[in-house]
Amino acid sequence: MDKDKLYRELLKKQFISAKGIRNEDESDAFKIDLEDWLSSRLGLAEDVFSFFDYLGYEYEGVNNIEVGKGLNDSIFYNRIESTLITPFVKGLKNQINPIIEGDIKVSGDNPIIVNKKKTLIEISQINSDKFDNLIIYNPYNIEDLNKWDNIHNYNKKINIIVGIFGFIKDKDKDIKIKQLNDFKSLLSNKTYKYALETNDYTYLGAIGPDEWDKEFKILRK
Repeated sequence: MDKDKLYRELLKKQFISAKGIRNEDESDAFKIDLEDWLSSRLGLAEDVFSFFDYLGYEYEGVNNIEVGKGLNDSIFYNRIESTLITPFVKGLKNQINPIIEGDIKVSGDNPIIVNKKKTLIEISQINSDKFDNLIIYNPYNIEDLNKWDNIHNYNKKINIIVGIFGFIKDKDKDIKIKQLNDFKSLLSNKTYKYALETNDYTYLGAIGPDEWDKEFKILRK
């Protein structure tokens, strides 16, 4: 499937899941609702960075890689300096965010970039500096996290941050929280921090490096 079309399908799938829609359609009303939802959810990116602030995570001045997101759902794009590795590059401009077109696969405990020519590139080869954090938020499928636990458990050079966020009324909120907890159960060998925050409007969850100031806890119910 064409990458642009696939991206739209993945976004639409998340919208349908969040809204609990049983029968999707291609009506103008459906398309407008989808665009409104995408815009409002992307507006929660600032909440994510406030969440990072609370956790004591220094996301500025460190080497971050955000994985697999595009123009409509990248939380770092045009906000915080980071590298974006994604197959969904349409509309992205290389300004404060270097952009690498490709997918991330994990071989052993090493994240590997698979570019559009199917060439395999070790992530350490794209920059002479050490990358601090490999980040994914709201993965489209649980398979997107395949072997990410190996990076945490065995790779001594790269931290991972896996997170979720959305609106408190989203129908798939409990499923996403369970998936995050299921992923957490795979982690060992290195310590990490986990936090989940909910309020009247949003929920945010993250697993991240143990340098975070806050201990494992539910911040608010």
